[in-house]
Amino acid sequence: GDVATVHELIESHDVFQNELGSYQKSIDIITSLGEELTEVLDSSSSVKDELEELNLLWDDICNHSVSKQERLQYAMKAALNFNQGIRETWSWMEQKEAELDMMGPPAEDVAILYQQIEEHKILEQDVHSYQPIYEQVLDLGQSLHQLSHPRAEPVLFGQLQQLEQKWKGIKGKMSTRSEALASSLLEVHGLQDMMDELGDWVTGAEG
Repeated sequence: GDVATVHELIESHDVFQNELGSYQKSIDIITSLGEELTEVLDSSSSVKDELEELNLLWDDICNHSVSKQERLQYAMKAALNFNQGIRETWSWMEQKEAELDMMGPPAEDVAILYQQIEEHKILEQDVHSYQPIYEQVLDLGQSLHQLSHPRAEPVLFGQLQQLEQKWKGIKGKMSTRSEALASSLLEVHGLQDMMDELGDWVTGAEG
């Protein structure tokens, strides 16, 4: 689950373990008395069976408690990794989104337009290179969501949804800008061809 929910579950289990520990003395006393009875009473076989059953039950509870503690520790580690991945990926995406927003509309000047196209290519390469990291964080979150405590499901689902929407938003903005740059390049070249043709005609006319 998410960090907050796992932390609550760990605290709750710590309380249970403390309660469990407080019963250990009682179990030790009962075991000691039971062993004394098996040595004194003729019906020791019945006491012995009950004592063995009690010890087996106690061992089972203790083992279950240790196993749950290990699972919770693993869940916390996974939740912290996912939380860190979310923060870093979100920060990176906001940075790239800001870069996109600062690029402005396509220029009318050919030289500046080509510079904008090169800058956009670099940004596209950055996003493409980061995609495996984004997918890794997404996969980890989806795995946690499938195995999470019911209380954590809405939180994880919301985080995953926001992450996917942010990524799709950046990809969408990049696609829109690519189309705008390509369209402007065609327009500029069309205008440039006309200017070259007019320049040739003027030169020829002057000659």
